[in-house]
Amino acid sequence: MPEIKAIIFDKDGTLFSYGKIWGPIVSDYLEKGLASIKLDEDTRREYMAKLIRETGFGPDGEVYPDGVIFSDSTIHSFWRIFRLTISYKVNPFYVGKLFHSFGKDKGSIVEKAIREIHFPDANSVIRKAYEKGYIIGIVTDDTEASAKVFLEKMGVTQYISFLRTKDDRTKRKPSPEALAEFCSEFGLESSEVAVVGDSLSDMRFAKKGKAGYIIAVMTGYGSRERLSEYADSIYGSIADIADDKVLFP
Repeated sequence: MPEIKAIIFDKDGTLFSYGKIWGPIVSDYLEKGLASIKLDEDTRREYMAKLIRETGFGPDGEVYPDGVIFSDSTIHSFWRIFRLTISYKVNPFYVGKLFHSFGKDKGSIVEKAIREIHFPDANSVIRKAYEKGYIIGIVTDDTEASAKVFLEKMGVTQYISFLRTKDDRTKRKPSPEALAEFCSEFGLESSEVAVVGDSLSDMRFAKKGKAGYIIAVMTGYGSRERLSEYADSIYGSIADIADDKVLFP
């Protein structure tokens, strides 16, 4: 194992449980946005449950990897929502506009939604890594505005030296371009970088970029079986990484 000098963390599903945070945010937004649709109450409830499930979440924070929010195909996602919406005789353009607005205003929506939420595990691990001397980066498919809200709320902004989001020109994961940029910016070899993530996209990003150490956590939407094909270590959550013998011998 090469000497690790830096760590790149994914955000959603890695620094916190994806479904438990994003599930309520997305569900609440859709519920409020579609409160006035012209359906009887039982039918409206049924439609909303199916729409939220199609999006990728369950009522208790479950995550469904086949949800449209995890799809790489915008067109495929559109048609799935369109077909469901048409079957309930709801205006699909109104629903589409609502999804578009969510993406556009995600930062402000998140800021209100996570006001009372705390992230002690993420703060503890990132602070420990920083104090150990690691250079820390965040590479996420979230927007920059939303990512910064989360990082500020976690109290870790001051520890982060590198941030790449979907708003940057950098190719998104699993392309290793962000890892290459990270190494270039800080004069590192890719073998000196550890990558921590929750999804196959994170794992492939690390493997393609020839990261020196790959860690998977089970708080996102990747299965243990698939993640183990790439990861050197797998943990239940971000909190468990504090005891990792490679990063913190």
